[in-house]
Amino acid sequence: MKNNTDKIINFYSGDKLRIKKDGTLDRRYVKARKIIGKGTSNLWEEPVKKPSVRRPRKTSIKKKTVKNKWTKQDKKTVFIATVLCISLIGAQIAFKPKKFDASLYRTVNAQELPSVESKIISARVFLENPQTLEEKKDYIKYKFGKNYKVACMVAYGEGLRSNHTNSSPVEYSVGTFQINLAEDFGRGRKVHWDKVPGGTLEEKELWLKNPKNNIDLAHKMSNGGENFEQWGAFSNSSYLKHEEKCL
Repeated sequence: MKNNTDKIINFYSGDKLRIKKDGTLDRRYVKARKIIGKGTSNLWEEPVKKPSVRRPRKTSIKKKTVKNKWTKQDKKTVFIATVLCISLIGAQIAFKPKKFDASLYRTVNAQELPSVESKIISARVFLENPQTLEEKKDYIKYKFGKNYKVACMVAYGEGLRSNHTNSSPVEYSVGTFQINLAEDFGRGRKVHWDKVPGGTLEEKELWLKNPKNNIDLAHKMSNGGENFEQWGAFSNSSYLKHEEKCL
């Protein structure tokens, strides 16, 4: 028994066998200690623990985030897009359509249809072929707009009521605004001859006898009613006496 014990002691007495790498007792050394028993406790040596080596912690390496570098062209593009978006939003706010107001409109009853049709017919008459004094005044108002009053007064001073032809050694004036074709009874120097359609004096006179044609040409000659210096009723101020008739 003693020999076996010595063999066990000799076999398990080395420090390398007693202690593992992590500093704990070897499994076989613990078993030998039990075999030796209490009588041989003097042979037991407490294993010397090796200092534990502290392993360095794994430090997580933070990846450096590389910021995207914007070029001048990119910044310019973003700026233009932003300005466009703001301008579009502003335009939508500024030009927001108004809500439909039904109170501004009314339906036409069946009884009113004849009167509506008559108004349409009368409107078509003064637009296409004004003949009466009121129809000619309505067409002048339609044609000259804001300059209606002066145009109407000049027409009253010329030939609005009679639509006649004034033939004299100095003129041959025809129609509502007495547009002068030529001097010396229409045979002399041409005045507004080329502005009137037709080949002969009779054809031109017939064209100017149509009030609509006459008013249209007067509108063109006066630059939309801005200048009536060519008409005698305006230059001698005789047109002013017709103001009450053109309100």
